[in-house]
Amino acid sequence: MLYKLMKNELSKEYLDLYEAYLKWQKPRSKGQGFTTVKNRSLIFLKYLEENNINPSFISIQDALEYKAYIAGELTKEGMPIKAGTCCTRLKTARSFCNFLVLTGEIDNNPFLAINYPRIPEKISRNVLNIEEMAVLLKHFRNFISKEAYRTHVLAELLYSTGMRISEAASLQVEDINIKRKVVTIRHGKGDKDRIAFLTGYAASVLAHYLKYLKMHGKSKKLFDLSFSGLQESINNELEKACKKLEIPVITSHGFRHSLGTHLLKKGCDIRHIQVILGHEKLASTQIYTHVAKDEVKESLDNHHPRKWKQEGLV
Repeated sequence: MLYKLMKNELSKEYLDLYEAYLKWQKPRSKGQGFTTVKNRSLIFLKYLEENNINPSFISIQDALEYKAYIAGELTKEGMPIKAGTCCTRLKTARSFCNFLVLTGEIDNNPFLAINYPRIPEKISRNVLNIEEMAVLLKHFRNFISKEAYRTHVLAELLYSTGMRISEAASLQVEDINIKRKVVTIRHGKGDKDRIAFLTGYAASVLAHYLKYLKMHGKSKKLFDLSFSGLQESINNELEKACKKLEIPVITSHGFRHSLGTHLLKKGCDIRHIQVILGHEKLASTQIYTHVAKDEVKESLDNHHPRKWKQEGLV
């Protein structure tokens, strides 16, 4: 609804340009939430119009001022927006200006000269430890409705493969190969296909789920909700379950973070984790080593014979 209201506020000139950009961008946004692309580009177009910036004459100074505008925004809680959010907004602006270059509206993309904010190399708090994850997954096995069953299957799938919720939402039944214990993710991040892997238990859960779908005459899409619908559904279930079990509340992305952390803790080779999570660069995977370092430091503090709080030491 908010998207429609914002869209109606654009004048015809900016609206036509916006619609043309979406038409160009749509084939490049498969599986990544086209709604997100629409919303982010709409924010950029509204900024241009409200500041009387003609897209055909956008300059580096305009790009710098847009970066400063983003950096000054606040969340609903009144906190500065995160560096990652700034980066995604700037990437959208850069993509839009790439479109303007390709269509001959401008000669050069001014956002190519803009430095992005540095994103701190730290893992999200959106994780559970191994014991908490076991308690959560056991809880979801007690399903009593269609929605609860879907949550059970989705939770096991996400924790086994580490895939993103947007990737899970786009899965088709034909993408699941139970015999080989693999899932084909089509048009994942960066619009690239990749293979994800199923644990034995997750493969068993998926096998029963596929039979359930066949019994009910559903043979195409794996889950019967859109990306936003599936994300909202599981996040609501996760919040209720985590509060009931008195463990930290995580979102759907918490399965991915938790998997990377747990694999490293159990001694999995970091390059194998890179493949499992589908990271293009090893640097993206190495963020999980920060957790291991924290645990090593805590272990040292707790067990070293000359720890700080030991009685009698000066």
